[in-house]
Amino acid sequence: DVPRSTLVARAFGGKHADESHRARLRVEVGRLRVELRSLADVIATKRGFALKPRRPRDVVVLAPPVDEQHAAVL
Repeated sequence: DVPRSTLVARAFGGKHADESHRARLRVEVGRLRVELRSLADVIATKRGFALKPRRPRDVVVLAPPVDEQHAAVL
């Protein structure tokens, strides 16, 4: 479960989530749902969003997040 404010800060560089950030976040979460639909659901929670695998498996990160010029490609 990741808070919306954390997602806005990491995805858009915003410190405070305004209505524009929340709208952009909804669009991006929708895109993520489409990409992950065969593997997992992205569900809304009171705080933000959570990743729920469709099959009972652990979720692992294969490459750590990096703060580089082309990090978004990874």
